[in-house]
Amino acid sequence: DDLTEVWTHDVPGSAMFGNLTTNPVVVDGRVHVGALDGSTHVVDLADGAEVWSVSRDISVFGPSGAAVGWGLVYGISDTATVAAHDAETGEIAWERDLEVASGNQVDMAPALVGGCVLVSTQALAAGSRGTLFALDHRDGEIVWQVETVPDDFWGNEEVNHGGGAWYPPAVDPDTGQSWWGTSNPWPSPGAPGFPAGSSRPGDNEDTNSALAVDAAGTVTWRHQVFPHDIWDRDMVLTILTEDGEGEPVLVHTGKGGRVLGYDP
Repeated sequence: DDLTEVWTHDVPGSAMFGNLTTNPVVVDGRVHVGALDGSTHVVDLADGAEVWSVSRDISVFGPSGAAVGWGLVYGISDTATVAAHDAETGEIAWERDLEVASGNQVDMAPALVGGCVLVSTQALAAGSRGTLFALDHRDGEIVWQVETVPDDFWGNEEVNHGGGAWYPPAVDPDTGQSWWGTSNPWPSPGAPGFPAGSSRPGDNEDTNSALAVDAAGTVTWRHQVFPHDIWDRDMVLTILTEDGEGEPVLVHTGKGGRVLGYDP
């Protein structure tokens, strides 16, 4: 009944969908935020005063965000470039460009597990594939990568693209396992001359799916919720939790309006 505003901190800048579409990360009395224009901001939790910020002028779809660990703050510095900043000063420790094809973007907040920074690209142009990555937290070297679209693009490489992840995976800190929810295939619902996704026949694996990936980057199981989706029904959210008996369960949901529970 007596909720009051303690402080505000303005984050300047803008992108296609505003600038902040993320949860803040609060660690050791500091609030860490990653913005859609590539900026990273750290403010004091007590009074909202700026500790440091790194401003940029790019534009990604998002959601974006920050992750904090090993003395570093992880975010993006370009549309498909992951950056690590020194947690005390904001200085760049390393950068890794993941634009393996034109049209790739990193549109998610990173997740941290097993000494790795987990991110995904979104494939926003024909001929690009959404890819899951694990990067070494120390230098950004690629530890493993998992393509969510096959080499043959389910058919027409000049038209098709998709896959990848918009949101951080669920992770198991004891094993390094991660569970990802993946995006839909494109074009959706189709392209000129290719109605109802006919440029991409078949199920369009591994889109609209849950993927379990072990610490070595091997997909240990997969489940596709909407094969050959033409209605943009991303199934991109995963949570690792427990059932009423204390047994682990992976909860998976998204824009498709379904909630699924899996034995992880």
